[in-house]
Amino acid sequence: MTRAANNLSNTTITHDRHEDMMQLTLRSRWMRLVMTAATVVGVATTAAAPAATAAGCATTVGVSPGASIYGYSDADLNQTFAQMRALGATWTRIDIAWSSIEADRGVFTWGTTDRLVNAARAQGLKVLGIVAYTPRWARAASPVDSDKVVPANPADFGAFAARVASHYGNALSAYEIWNEPNLQAFFMPRVDPGRYVQLLAAASTAIRSVNGGALIVGGGVTGAGNGGGNMNPVDFVRAMYGAGAAPFLNVVSVHPYSYPIDPSDTRPNPYNYFNAIPAVHATMVAGGDGAKPIWITEFGAPTGSGSNAVSPAAQSAMIVHGVARARQFGYVGNVFVYSLRDAGPNVFDREQNFGLRYSNGSPKPAYNDLRAYLARCGAPR
Repeated sequence: MTRAANNLSNTTITHDRHEDMMQLTLRSRWMRLVMTAATVVGVATTAAAPAATAAGCATTVGVSPGASIYGYSDADLNQTFAQMRALGATWTRIDIAWSSIEADRGVFTWGTTDRLVNAARAQGLKVLGIVAYTPRWARAASPVDSDKVVPANPADFGAFAARVASHYGNALSAYEIWNEPNLQAFFMPRVDPGRYVQLLAAASTAIRSVNGGALIVGGGVTGAGNGGGNMNPVDFVRAMYGAGAAPFLNVVSVHPYSYPIDPSDTRPNPYNYFNAIPAVHATMVAGGDGAKPIWITEFGAPTGSGSNAVSPAAQSAMIVHGVARARQFGYVGNVFVYSLRDAGPNVFDREQNFGLRYSNGSPKPAYNDLRAYLARCGAPR
């Protein structure tokens, strides 16, 4: 995504999806997997859709639409959320970007975000708000000019979080604190689980001071190895608990992208981060939080002709298998698919092609196949 795409000054809203992340953590490793990926994708395209069991239906599905929705017309926006609802989704995930809303200290501009939240709720969707991204005036010292630089003072972040809770009230059904803090691209100048917990604590305490029953989602970790400034998601969650995160969250969130590997492939490999979910849960159990759920707040796969893209049939299998596997764990409460509609028509740009629908609005197989799978659980709740 370009900054011009959403017309928000100095803000890169989450995510189109992996431009920063892929350059830092994944691109080189995919080059070593071309032959393996082709084999696995071939298997995925022929796998039958799993059955939806009554127990599995307790895991609900949402859609994380990405930044491109900020440029939609009102008609496109309403259609997008209506298509989510028709899919069987009950949630959506929207950025509540501090860097946009309070670009100047003490001056709050809510209109752009209000438009999205109101349109989602008008279609009966629950909204997970991502409270994140730092305006220039509040940033820690950093050689990089980015809203992914962490706040210098967690209290400032907490004050903004309280404003969010006050402004939106029950319009937000849950709050996710920051996004992918185990990646240096999203947590500058350096990944630091202890510092993340300071932000989590400040935001959680502030939100609960306004809404004592608020649902706080912490973590938002994604696939990465230890190196290049990034931290493995399991190690990051373990360090979060070591830094005292438990009282400040109700849910731990993960982003277990697996493409081009099918998420149902349980064989050990360093690419399918669905395989890391049990280790995250074990870490929660060890921290006394085993009763709390895990949410998958992003996962998906790109089609098109870009590097490591998969066929539309393989994408469909991966999406359905991912939701099915999440349900099998027994402790995953929500799964958010990234994303609903392709961000653009360039099939050679992987980042434009994560949608369940093409950029012209027509459905890919994944949209109809996921809708059919979810329909086995009955009407959307």
